[in-house]
Amino acid sequence: MAQSLQRLYGIQHLVALIILFTTTFATLSFAAPIDVSPDTSSLIARHGQCPSIDSMRQHIRNKGMSTNTVFYMKPASAMEAGGFAGTLTPPGKFFGSFVTFDDQMNWVDACGGNTAEQEKIVIHVSIALAREASGTAYILTKGAINPTSIWTRYEFPALQRNPRIIEVHEFNLDTQTYTLIWRGGDIPTLPENVV
Repeated sequence: MAQSLQRLYGIQHLVALIILFTTTFATLSFAAPIDVSPDTSSLIARHGQCPSIDSMRQHIRNKGMSTNTVFYMKPASAMEAGGFAGTLTPPGKFFGSFVTFDDQMNWVDACGGNTAEQEKIVIHVSIALAREASGTAYILTKGAINPTSIWTRYEFPALQRNPRIIEVHEFNLDTQTYTLIWRGGDIPTLPENVV
């Protein structure tokens, strides 16, 4: 009799587990279908698809902008851009204000190993930052402006088309001099490049 009760209890337990799993999978299958459409409202990792410029813009908006935005061109460094941004009133923001190393690694993972797409991450963030900027923008340089730089090809053209930009100044770190290079409302001098 004790063995029969144990066997009966085991069968009841097994039936309960089967019902539980069946109910769970049926609920997941019918009540919560998986959405496979691209999501551009946030930086959700999507295998094989890097974050768009618009999703990068949302990422920047979520972190808050300043009326002073600092860009830099190599050989100037992120550290110098951050230091310069801190001297502005109100304090400026730069690439490093919005993008952490972890952000970059997550975005690389989202690209799913697609090297051509991974190479666009910095360009997408740069364009997004230029489109979200307002007030005064600064480009930190050491020497002459490189005509093939991200600044010349993507950031500056986007700033020239941003109606919230009042002025763009070059600050040469070597000479410690400012040069006004563009005013809001001027005709754009550079073509906007597509990525």
